[in-house]
Amino acid sequence: MKPFLILDTPFNKCKNTPSYLEVFSYVNGILFAKRFTTPNFTRRSRQAIINSGELQWKDINPNIFGPMLQVVILTDQRGSLGQYYTSVPNIMKVIEALFLNALYETFGAARGNPKKLNELLFRLSNIKIFDLSCGSGFFLIIAYKELRKLEIRFIKSEKKIAYWHKKSYY
Repeated sequence: MKPFLILDTPFNKCKNTPSYLEVFSYVNGILFAKRFTTPNFTRRSRQAIINSGELQWKDINPNIFGPMLQVVILTDQRGSLGQYYTSVPNIMKVIEALFLNALYETFGAARGNPKKLNELLFRLSNIKIFDLSCGSGFFLIIAYKELRKLEIRFIKSEKKIAYWHKKSYY
């Protein structure tokens, strides 16, 4: 019995389950209901998959994946596959209007004031972003990157304040 089949079978209906698969338990819903044929891999295709797992994916800019999806998936199939892509400029229009512009205004007003900067940092640390499309996560990546850019500006500003205070005492 394969793990996905076990995930789609209620516990009381699982029979003759090998012990190494007993760690998988039933997931109520249709997530694992659809059956797919396992592709037959050649030695070369298997090795290509193994090699791709050894790549340094952290060095690849995530901004390239959205445009890649646009190229390889037919337009009429994207929606049915739940694969939507929003460009960076369009994401920026949304997050700037929702919160980013206001955060930058607050940051500008707080410059030179450690108390207000700390309040802003606390506010930044409590922001939660939700991507309603639940797609590739590209919206979340861009929003996260923009929040980190602001945080970095904040930290640099704090260091300047600390340096200035340190110098003024001597």
